[in-house]
Amino acid sequence: EAEKEAEKEAERVVVSAMRSKVEAAGSLLCILDGFSTATVPQCATASGQVRYEVTLLDMGPCPQIGWATPAFAHTDELTGEGTGDDEHSWAADGARQSAWHGGQRPGYDVAWATDD
Repeated sequence: EAEKEAEKEAERVVVSAMRSKVEAAGSLLCILDGFSTATVPQCATASGQVRYEVTLLDMGPCPQIGWATPAFAHTDELTGEGTGDDEHSWAADGARQSAWHGGQRPGYDVAWATDD
């Protein structure tokens, strides 16, 4: 039983704050306050391909979801900037149908909705 629990713990993905004030974070749920950025540091990689899925339980007006390099600055403060707003990250935003890298780049033609 203890061995199974250890294996389960090793597989757990934990979300942590990157540029935000996180109200709650866990293996399957992250509630962010304001325009926040979260990360999953144990999934970082320097090469290869990585895939992840996000379910938008409450989409909000501007969910920028994407990737960042190690140079993406960490802060505990809400800066108003998130994934895709600088040259160290890339994001997609299905609410505003825009891609982001160093700022907004219109032309992302996929619309998202709550529960996507």
